[in-house]
Amino acid sequence: MVIVGIESSTSKLGVGILRDGEMIAISTLYAPRRHVESIIPLLRNLLEASELQKSDIELIALDVGPGLFTGLRVGVVTAKTLAAALKIKIVPVNSLEAMASQFVASQAPLLDKARKKFHQHAIVPVIDGRRGEIYHAGYSSDMRETLWEQEVSKPELLLNKVSGLDVAYVFGSGYEKYKEELNNGFISSESFPLQPSVETLCQIAYAGAIEPLEPRYIAPLYLRPPDTAIGWSSRASKH
Repeated sequence: MVIVGIESSTSKLGVGILRDGEMIAISTLYAPRRHVESIIPLLRNLLEASELQKSDIELIALDVGPGLFTGLRVGVVTAKTLAAALKIKIVPVNSLEAMASQFVASQAPLLDKARKKFHQHAIVPVIDGRRGEIYHAGYSSDMRETLWEQEVSKPELLLNKVSGLDVAYVFGSGYEKYKEELNNGFISSESFPLQPSVETLCQIAYAGAIEPLEPRYIAPLYLRPPDTAIGWSSRASKH
């Protein structure tokens, strides 16, 4: 099976191809506000390098958010257009859950020690939401329990979520941006994931953990109104 992964929820755009369970091509590009003009050439070049045609694609793994509004919109529109043309389905993957899965896969020795030493601990992926806010959620170290649902908030409010926990592992673009506000009460490391990886999206889709959907059922996951909508609401309230 050939799966194309699309990751556009952050400033770093990623496209990848998985064939029969193995990643055969990955391309990432730091493209803040340039997702629109970058995503199609990135995919085209990967297909050519892999000696594949668009018609070879059998499934699309897509990060649907939460994340940056423009990036998500570009990724969703691209995936839906491609899937509709090829008559294939899309596996919608949550950004925060993907990051948590990456953490569990890459930090197994650390988590084994934590389970033996601590009673209550959490995995906390954090994505920069801009406008002074972050997207975050809390998961148990085995991903079997959601400690708190995904939400958007000011960085300092996240500290209330981890009060009472023995240890909390925090990581992601949101943590990198707000280290000073989030420095107390968390453990972090440069080896922890900064953003969802396109490889993780493809592996999740290949494992069949999430049901593939028809393109018409796919939509970006926004935890707050888009910035443009907020701007118009603010203008309207002044009149």
